Amino acid sequence: MADNDENTEDENSGGSSKKLLIIGLVIGLALGGGGAAAALMSGGGDEAAEKPPEKEAPAKHKIDIHFVKIERFNVPLVHKGRVLHYMMMDLSLEVDGNDNKLKIVHRMPAIRDAFLKDVTKKSLSDPQHPRIMDFAAFKKRFKNTANEILHEDLVLNVLIVNSAQF
Repeated sequence: MADNDENTEDENSGGSSKKLLIIGLVIGLALGGGGAAAALMSGGGDEAAEKPPEKEAPAKHKIDIHFVKIERFNVPLVHKGRVLHYMMMDLSLEVDGNDNKLKIVHRMPAIRDAFLKDVTKKSLSDPQHPRIMDFAAFKKRFKNTANEILHEDLVLNVLIVNSAQF
């Protein structure tokens, strides 16, 4: 009988060892699997280490957009030497950087003068419809005239913010 008692104790201790081993493996797999899942969800892992470093694009000049407002700019629409009506506009000149903005503000009276002379010589009205202004031509001519007065291409774009006919 003593042999049976010893065998029973060995079986119980062996059974509990197996249970502990299985429980330890399950807990280890759960923690390891959970950690791996968390790493994959957060975007970590070895993928970043395996990718070769990307080549950096050459540095481009970033444009620092500023606007110069021109309020109540009056443009006559002339047809056959006669003023049909006036367009009153609010404009914004798009420039790169604060230094260029200051240059334009400083020269604004000369820019306005040159453009008024230009539009009085040659009308901005649509040839088929003399009472309608050609806005694309206006923007192009104003930009070119401003840049001529400034002796450099500082005006990037002319934006018509508001216009009214009277």
